[in-house]
Amino acid sequence: MIKRIKRIINEFRTDNKKLFYKDSQIWASLKLQSLFGEHFIPHTSWTMTPQAIVHALNIIAITKPKAVIEFGSGATTIYIAKLISMENRYVQFYSVESDELWMSQIKELLIQQNLEKYVKFIHAPIVQIESNIAFQNQKKWYDPKIIRKKIESVDHFDFVIVDGPWGATTPYARYSAFPVLKDLTSTSTKWLLDDTDRPEEMQIAEMWKQGREITIYKYKRYSILQDYSQYNMAPYNLQ
Repeated sequence: MIKRIKRIINEFRTDNKKLFYKDSQIWASLKLQSLFGEHFIPHTSWTMTPQAIVHALNIIAITKPKAVIEFGSGATTIYIAKLISMENRYVQFYSVESDELWMSQIKELLIQQNLEKYVKFIHAPIVQIESNIAFQNQKKWYDPKIIRKKIESVDHFDFVIVDGPWGATTPYARYSAFPVLKDLTSTSTKWLLDDTDRPEEMQIAEMWKQGREITIYKYKRYSILQDYSQYNMAPYNLQ
């Protein structure tokens, strides 16, 4: 009898967590929809969750970064551009993408919303990389030479969003963002790493943490890395 009661309680807790997660995503989706009204912003199976996107927007709205870079263009690119336009201030916002066709589609969506001037795109194909910016058996990443040349004018990135390359590109595909940007970031930089529900991405977050002595705040599908003393900007009641 006691075992049955425990099983029922555990099942209730599991169901409750699933319901809470779904409600959180619905709430975040409504927040994002309010930015564009009747205009539709496409979300694919590769898009960051609504909660993660709102979290990224919170960081930008609260901390007022001067320079932001994301790896992997998509819906997040459009939402960030919209927020920058609403705040009416200058932000160096770079979006790195390996797929030229996909990048052109995101550009077109930005043009439709008169937001193209807020994003600096970097087309960087996936290439073989040197071992000094790789982790374990990682072999590929975005072309670092192209990225370094395009961001020459940046002194410091305040916020880094890593949602690319695609995880199946190579083992530990997203690791290299940290070593490539190490000299352009600091303990004040905030990092958002998507898909940390996967073991490889979580291991990448741990390696980044060791390289900069920052704290990992893990959510269901993504993680935020920042200095422990910094304010937690998670969307309300979605921790």
